[in-house]
Amino acid sequence: MTIIADTELDLFSYPFANTAATKMLADAFDALWKTRGVSQRQLAARLGYRGSVCLSHMATGRISIPVGRVLDLAHVLEIDPAELLLAVLEQRHPEIPFRKLLEPSRPDSTRPTEHTIRAVTDV
Repeated sequence: MTIIADTELDLFSYPFANTAATKMLADAFDALWKTRGVSQRQLAARLGYRGSVCLSHMATGRISIPVGRVLDLAHVLEIDPAELLLAVLEQRHPEIPFRKLLEPSRPDSTRPTEHTIRAVTDV
């Protein structure tokens, strides 16, 4: 009989737990709760989810954060949409160096606008 260590089980059950996107989401949930008393259930309602389980699973790394929800999440959680998008892309494809690919190549380059982010996330 093979015994699975707790850490192996956690990685299997929560494959996105150690990602920047998960940490950003969990930290944002925590900040809204501490500063304004906003619960995950209230956030879920604002985002159009039937319940808070999906948000809880995203914040613990059990499921990945949908790219198509990045702007909605960023606005409701009051976090930088460009940073969240990069973190979500890295969460889904850690083998691709998105930050390096998307860093400005010229000094006059700017960060992605909301319009650009919407174009990328409207899948």
